[in-house]
Amino acid sequence: TYRFRDSVTKMECQVLPRLFAYMRDPSGQSMPEDLWQSLQEMQVHDSKEPRRHATDCREGYEMAILWESVARLMQYRAFRESQEAGVMLMYVQALDWPRKGKRLKKGEYKQALQVLNMTNTGGRLGMCPLFIGMRVRLTAKLSAKYGIVQDAVGQVQEVIFDEREFDETAMGSDWRVDRNHPARRRGYVRLKYLPKGVLVKFDGCTLDHGFGEGVVNVACCGGTWEFVVHDDVSGVRTVDKVPMNRVNAPLAPERVRTVQTAQGMSMDNCVMMLDRPHVKMSYDDWWLHVYVMLSRVRTASR
Repeated sequence: TYRFRDSVTKMECQVLPRLFAYMRDPSGQSMPEDLWQSLQEMQVHDSKEPRRHATDCREGYEMAILWESVARLMQYRAFRESQEAGVMLMYVQALDWPRKGKRLKKGEYKQALQVLNMTNTGGRLGMCPLFIGMRVRLTAKLSAKYGIVQDAVGQVQEVIFDEREFDETAMGSDWRVDRNHPARRRGYVRLKYLPKGVLVKFDGCTLDHGFGEGVVNVACCGGTWEFVVHDDVSGVRTVDKVPMNRVNAPLAPERVRTVQTAQGMSMDNCVMMLDRPHVKMSYDDWWLHVYVMLSRVRTASR
């Protein structure tokens, strides 16, 4: 296809199309030596590798198969980029509560917040990282008419705080104005209340509802999910699925993806974790995941 071309030089990649032809039909043959060598050259073996610190690489995408990896990459990236931008990172903690008269213990609420697979929690992160200028993607459909739907991407312009967020703080301890606040030294703060909204300027959107062209107030909204808990009944450990409600901002870092959320995309740069996540995933499924991941990028050199 015409997709495997460098977006700047327009040069066609000589590696990836051949590699994918082999992956689709290996026919029991060993991979050609030059393709195998090209794959080895893609690998990064050291955190000091120059490519990892190149601007185009750091601004590119990150991708993994396993949610345990993706969730951590999201948090690491948000903290790194907020530090580089010199702005505070704000964590918005989800509000969870069980439905149908169920009850959870205090420790189980904490465990619910730590469930990593966002597709299993109604598209809402337990702790959603945000900072002014952050690139985000939407995880809910707000308006099909204006294209503000799942996976729409944009940039955070402002966070509209709950009016109680700073009411209870003592004079001089507001992290927004107090440069000596402990949160300033850490570089992050956990909001005490869900914000009233997050103003996001979506790419390609011309809608103006009073916040400026393309700027939409993304409010915290709810989703439903099932939380798996374990109980000991008369010495027997049982599994129970508790129906849950979760409210949080339907946003996530834009450039960190799972294989599924990256399908259909073309990327100029990407850092990937190709590990087969666990023994439950067959080698055939893993091979397909690797194929999809590698095929998102335009050239092998990136």
